[in-house]
Amino acid sequence: GEVVSIRGQEDFVRLLTTRRFANDVAFANVAAFRPGRGIVRKVEESANRIRIEAESEGRGFLVLSVTPHKYWRVRVDGVEAKPIVTNLGYQGLELGPGRHVIEMRYRNPLIAIGVVISLVTMAALAVGTMRAP
Repeated sequence: GEVVSIRGQEDFVRLLTTRRFANDVAFANVAAFRPGRGIVRKVEESANRIRIEAESEGRGFLVLSVTPHKYWRVRVDGVEAKPIVTNLGYQGLELGPGRHVIEMRYRNPLIAIGVVISLVTMAALAVGTMRAP
């Protein structure tokens, strides 16, 4: 595989329409490089959490089929990491050689606010219903 450097959507479309690439190519806004071999050993996934155990023989690039969004928080080996938008609709991470644990959590504070508003509204409706003659 290889990581091909793009600056954005126009580069991505131009390259895909003018050249042929192998199936294991990633397009990202990073300097182009040929990643070392790697393997994903274990994946645990829930609605808002992903945990991956992976191993890379050299400088690696892990492509995650997770849509980029500002509420995803990523940690690699316990250290916060910034994912790289890859192939426009995925996230990617550069990994050094060795074994790694990648943890992703999705936490949208607006959901908690919505829950609080809903609970307050339900309580107000319940009190209003109890007071009705």
